[in-house]
Amino acid sequence: MIRQFLSLLRRQAHDYYNLSISYDLDDLDDLGPVKTRNIAEIIDIVVRSVMATTRHKEVRPRPTGPIDELPPPGDPDDIDAGQDYDRIGTTMNRYLSEFGHRVKSSHYQSESSINHFLTTCKLHENMPLQEITREVCVKWKKKLMEQEDGGRTRKAVTIQSKLANFGHFTRWLVANSFYGFDLDPMRGLDLPAHAVSMSKVRKRAFTPDEVALLLKTIQPYKISANLKTVEYHWFVMALIMTGCRLSEILEIPTSDVKTADGILCFDLKPSDGRHLKNRQSVRLVPVHSQLIEAGFMDFHRGVTTPRLFPRLCEAGPPRQSQRFTYLLSKIGLKAPEVSLHSLRHSMAVALERARVHPSVRNRLLGHAVGTDVESKVYLDSLRYDPKEELSEALEKVRFPV
Repeated sequence: MIRQFLSLLRRQAHDYYNLSISYDLDDLDDLGPVKTRNIAEIIDIVVRSVMATTRHKEVRPRPTGPIDELPPPGDPDDIDAGQDYDRIGTTMNRYLSEFGHRVKSSHYQSESSINHFLTTCKLHENMPLQEITREVCVKWKKKLMEQEDGGRTRKAVTIQSKLANFGHFTRWLVANSFYGFDLDPMRGLDLPAHAVSMSKVRKRAFTPDEVALLLKTIQPYKISANLKTVEYHWFVMALIMTGCRLSEILEIPTSDVKTADGILCFDLKPSDGRHLKNRQSVRLVPVHSQLIEAGFMDFHRGVTTPRLFPRLCEAGPPRQSQRFTYLLSKIGLKAPEVSLHSLRHSMAVALERARVHPSVRNRLLGHAVGTDVESKVYLDSLRYDPKEELSEALEKVRFPV
């Protein structure tokens, strides 16, 4: 009964006084049995106990009337416009800002999913947040499952990705007690895990012949008059010869190509505006001798910007994946099971064929050493020598250049 009463009080405070409150039942033990209390006394005790947790500095009476009749933010006829109801646009920006620590690809996917929801459901950023209802979310899922323009059908894994990204946003709304979001409007809308798993295409590594064809195809890019094309040549070369993730090479600062123990390395670490996937991603990856022989250091010395690949970085990771797919199409290698990420698979396979120890291989690729107790706890502080261990392991892999 106390829970019901507090829920009612919270809603009334929000509706009539723009007061957003939270409470802890452990702090309200003094209430005693509700039946023995005068209702006015209970209200007085509860209000005094929650006033310290208010989120708004001022108490403003909320406007009455339908949401549709509220003036848009910035209306000169209403000095409180834009403050009475949370708007979709400002809330979305706050959400994206709070999770700005994620790698750019994840940030892009979240923003893309939210924008797809708004566009499909004909909502815009000026609308009140309460327009995101359960009914609208259900309709959006149905739209996702319908055929796309051109007769192509979305795969279950693609649909689930958008549902999951937007669901993370709505769960955040609930967790932060936004008005009207006592329940997650996306709850229960995920696709069955089996259907998602069956629709996934397992990526494969490129064969040595395919790697040779890729290297031959991008060779002319090296002397192109277009600086972005020159950057793309060295970007793909670095991915092929390190096995790093796309964003790890794309966003690397020029100053993070440095010497460690006499070995030239890519120093992969977080910095301003640069985020790595996880703790294991922070590592040193030696620059392969064949990459140096191809002229990589001449390219590096000619870069005067903070980023090693400034023009590519500005375009973003998705654009580089698309460009690589176009490249595969040009040379007849385009297939669902190969993508830019397949270069990473190729390095893993090459290291295995070279009989590189699994823990060294995982260190080069930025994976955890293992999942057992010894690997996760005892070997967590293990560090490999860049010259005698990491570089020697990487040099066992040879490329057809």
